[in-house]
Amino acid sequence: MSDAVRAAAHGHLDDRIDGLRALVSAHCRREEREAFPQLRRSVPMPERREMGRVLRAAAEAAADAGPRDATTAGPRAMAQTAERVRDALAGWS
Repeated sequence: MSDAVRAAAHGHLDDRIDGLRALVSAHCRREEREAFPQLRRSVPMPERREMGRVLRAAAEAAADAGPRDATTAGPRAMAQTAERVRDALAGWS
């Protein structure tokens, strides 16, 4: 692959990652503004504590498995983090 093609492919990946970053940021803002207040109103404290425990365990597992600096985490590390959170939450109902 030529350097020009490689650079173009890299730029395309940067654009996709920037788009993903924007989507995740918007999602987080919606959670803070809408989902979390609704959760506080509708889910009893013991269940919320258990949810927090599960999420902390998933975050710790992800931190142990990959880079801690988000600027060095690639798409694979982000996917692995998402999979760990999904797996941790799978048993919660």
